[in-house]
Amino acid sequence: MKKLEERTQSERIFHNKRFRIKPKLPRYYEHGLRNWYSDYKKAILKRSGVLIEIGAGLESIFIEDCIFINLLGKKFKKAISIDISEVAISTCKEFESENLIFKVDDGHILKSVMTDEENVFVGRGIVHHLDVNKFLEKIIQKTEKNSATFIFAEPIAGNPFLRLYRLMTPLSRTKYEKPLTTNVIRTIRSSAKNTSVRYYGFASVIYSILFNKSSMFMEGLDFVLLNKCGLGRFLAWAILIEGWK
Repeated sequence: MKKLEERTQSERIFHNKRFRIKPKLPRYYEHGLRNWYSDYKKAILKRSGVLIEIGAGLESIFIEDCIFINLLGKKFKKAISIDISEVAISTCKEFESENLIFKVDDGHILKSVMTDEENVFVGRGIVHHLDVNKFLEKIIQKTEKNSATFIFAEPIAGNPFLRLYRLMTPLSRTKYEKPLTTNVIRTIRSSAKNTSVRYYGFASVIYSILFNKSSMFMEGLDFVLLNKCGLGRFLAWAILIEGWK
């Protein structure tokens, strides 16, 4: 428990500082992982119920895309967006409405999540900050009596360029933040009866770094190499995981 508290405090301090500075993501996220961002949102739009957004901070889908705001009270009964950073949540409060609440909460605790609702858990770039087993245990505990879905978009550990980049930029993250390994992905998939995965970002990321733009051809090549040919776990930069009962 002490180690988990230390981990949570480390992430809180780091992200409070990060959100005060409000850094922009590198362009290769915007261009090289364009489909990853897009497919994450499309996957969410296929669901309905109570939307639980975990660890989004100032990158909440409700801030990024007005379509999600427009669906509140309709397709999505309501939404709760949580983050460990008090700085992020205080800024997000201006976007609150009757059906959208921003709260400071820990993904290992999920005190904001009601147990009597049909929940859709979503997160982009959050699970690799957490103790995955504790996180999944809490989700299962919170939803054991009701149907639930999770949609997570995460970086993974297979891509050699990503590993090199992380070695060169150690101050960009806490010591606890680790891209998902094959074993962790297997653990996440085993927590739901039905799952699907899709890999993103190899040729498209390299192209975006070289030319500062996206390429539909490279995105198509990635789909074939990473998903059709099964090289995703070795070469992909990111993954989209969906699970449902």
